[in-house]
Amino acid sequence: MINKYKIPLSAVVFNYFIYITPVGFFTLQVLLTGTIARHALGAFFLNPLF
Repeated sequence: MINKYKIPLSAVVFNYFIYITPVGFFTLQVLLTGTIARHALGAFFLNPLF
């Protein structure tokens, strides 16, 4: 089956940034405020529930 609709590259990039931006801001905020220790931050992101 041939798909006659092509998703623009800009839509793919924007979708990627929608998912990655909150993680980046959360990490930056945690590192600046020190609410979570750095070693615990790695454990947080490696948690399957994340």
